[in-house]
Amino acid sequence: FEIKRNKIRTNDWSDHSLLLNRGEIQNDLQKTVYPLAPGVEKSLKILSDLPGSLLVSMSGSGPSCFALFKNYQEANRVLKEHVNDFDKAGLSAWSCSMMSSGIQLENEFT
Repeated sequence: FEIKRNKIRTNDWSDHSLLLNRGEIQNDLQKTVYPLAPGVEKSLKILSDLPGSLLVSMSGSGPSCFALFKNYQEANRVLKEHVNDFDKAGLSAWSCSMMSSGIQLENEFT
């Protein structure tokens, strides 16, 4: 498990060649969550069907799911075009951008 986690952490996710083969990151908890939260399977199906989605997965222990896109503008455009798909399935959806630097705290006294 630790080897998989370290491999994910050390990947250069800015290298888009890693995402050329559209797929799903394996989340070991999905097998357990599927029977308990049918929305997860429904969400992953909708996300997988979105044009331009590069990779889809359940986040953590669920039931949140996500899709990666080339950039925020593309994700936001696709979301606007397909927001009704989520609404019809009784799901909420939003788009956001990833930060490559992680959290940075600023001292307000500086």
